Amino acid sequence: TALDTRVVMTFEKGDHAEDQYRNITSRVRPTDQWRASGTNSRIQLQRALGSRGRATIVGSNESLNGTAVREDLKGIAFDGGDTKSAIEGDVRIQLSRAWSVALLGGATRLTSDRTDYVVSLRSNLQATTPFAGAEFARHWKRAAFALGASAASTSPSGALPSTARQANYRRIIAPMLAYDAAEAMAVAGWATALVPIGGATLVASVRAERTAPTSVATARLQPSGERTGWSMVVGLRP
Repeated sequence: TALDTRVVMTFEKGDHAEDQYRNITSRVRPTDQWRASGTNSRIQLQRALGSRGRATIVGSNESLNGTAVREDLKGIAFDGGDTKSAIEGDVRIQLSRAWSVALLGGATRLTSDRTDYVVSLRSNLQATTPFAGAEFARHWKRAAFALGASAASTSPSGALPSTARQANYRRIIAPMLAYDAAEAMAVAGWATALVPIGGATLVASVRAERTAPTSVATARLQPSGERTGWSMVVGLRP
């Protein structure tokens, strides 16, 4: 704790080694090898806003870099690096004994740089996704009800190879890059209720989501259409 602010910092580092074999019983030489290393760092700041409020800020950074080797080729066949940075702010205020509000906002930044030496292609992609949300809650002794909504928008930029390549590239790599490069908008809404039942509390939550691209580039195999879904959770808490 420093200057009435609680500070939490974490750091993780890991390595990944993967070998693939055509004949796993002989294991003479791996068909494909993948070596990667990654880090994950995070910091959280939390501070009280008077007697009725609390503010939380979370910053994070994740990175993953690796290379791939194929049995039928000499040297590195593929290398890539992904970095994801995010900043998120959360403010919660007790408006009165019965009402409270929570405001959430922030942004994520994804950077992907990959080179496929087999087909001599390189892709570089950056995508920024700002998001915001709010939730209002009403309390009655042991019961409570909350209603919230959120929205996020993705704006990518960068350089992607043409899809006029060999069949394997069009079938495997291009659709994945097109999905990451799609401009999209996502919205969500939810409602949560807590109801006392005897000595326990019934918890029920309903959530609905909708995601749709805001642009379509069929030449880049970019997906079109929209995705909607909903979920419901019911539980009993002692």
